[in-house]
Amino acid sequence: MAKLALFGGDRTVTANRVSPPWPRFSRKVANTVAKMIEEGRVSSLGTGEIVAECEEAFAKYHGVKYTLAVSSGTASLHCAVAGCDIAPGDEVITSPYSWGATTGCILHQGAVPVFADVLEETGLLDPASVADRITRRTRAIVVVHIYGQPADMPALRRIARKHNLALIEDCSQAHGAKINGRLVGSFGDAAGFSCMYGKLLGTTEMGMMTTSLRDVRDRALILSQQPGRRTRSLVAKKYLKYVDSLIYTYRVTDINCALLLDQLPRLAGWNKNRAANRNLLAKLTDDIPFVRFPVYPRGVEPSYHMATLRYHEDLAQGVTRETFQRAMREEGVGLPTYVSTPIPLWERLQARRYQGPATSWMKTLAASGVKYSATDIPVCMGLSRKTSLQMPFNDYTEPEPRLMRQYANAFHKVAENLDALSKWQKKQGRNS
Repeated sequence: MAKLALFGGDRTVTANRVSPPWPRFSRKVANTVAKMIEEGRVSSLGTGEIVAECEEAFAKYHGVKYTLAVSSGTASLHCAVAGCDIAPGDEVITSPYSWGATTGCILHQGAVPVFADVLEETGLLDPASVADRITRRTRAIVVVHIYGQPADMPALRRIARKHNLALIEDCSQAHGAKINGRLVGSFGDAAGFSCMYGKLLGTTEMGMMTTSLRDVRDRALILSQQPGRRTRSLVAKKYLKYVDSLIYTYRVTDINCALLLDQLPRLAGWNKNRAANRNLLAKLTDDIPFVRFPVYPRGVEPSYHMATLRYHEDLAQGVTRETFQRAMREEGVGLPTYVSTPIPLWERLQARRYQGPATSWMKTLAASGVKYSATDIPVCMGLSRKTSLQMPFNDYTEPEPRLMRQYANAFHKVAENLDALSKWQKKQGRNS
């Protein structure tokens, strides 16, 4: 039995990554951007030809009628919520297990977030829990395709249609993910994508909203874009009188759109390699009972912004998730917990006791009478506090069999040393 690196043994992972640094750009686009900078074309008010070309390409890729290029993923989600005409006081059901933008887009529109629970294996929104949260004030559902895993859109669409609710997708981590060959971002009334440097389509800072409903696109336009951005020629006549400069400045530059256009044709190939790497690692660790990668239904194709897995302390001789994470980190495998605290427990959502800096939503939450509780989201609480682990996977755009095998060896090495790790953990507890 090899000694753990935590105890002075050799580190397991020694291989260098084959894939180049992320994000990846071609020499051609690097030259294009350099020329744009030399010519002073660093801002276009969103009116540039490349912005329009990028929007058209993104719409065609996803099979939707309209897209809107904006400054960030957060902006794209706010545009999606506003485009669906969500108003102050409306209730919007969403996931407690996500990045803050998924809830922020609701708050910034003056609406009230309502949190459904999630599924144990994936952390995706549980359709049954969503159905239980619907009230007469519910107007929309914001679905999160977390880690690149597609949520159960057929079930969620049925719920939304039954109750006449808008259905909005947060695709910030799921570029290229599919259900039965159909891309996420094309199932709902609107969707938002983050395209900042750390996502599966990475520029510097950028977002994209998609929709096939013209009213949604038009309302998002007049919320977010400088009037000079062809807004008057794009929106329907009924919206013309509302076009002015009372906007959120969510415009994007030609530079970021050029970077996105450079990556879009290569997304499918990169995702194929990410999936192959993840699936090899899952296969090589399948015999370890206390760590489990999700098994997805037929037709579901995640895009693996991160690979997620569950940790079962009761099958690991009581070794806690935190101890396991530390041992794996010393072997060369980072396994962070992406959502360590569910969103409903965050301080700036506690209207009854909040005394911090002013927010634009606290009075709305107080007036609504909403009260967020850990008891309403038991599965999410378990994931955040005990079982959920993630491996960032953006970087693995080329086949990485050697690195995946070394990662798997690290899992097995720690598994073989559970007894020693358990004793070490107890000693640390006594000394603390």
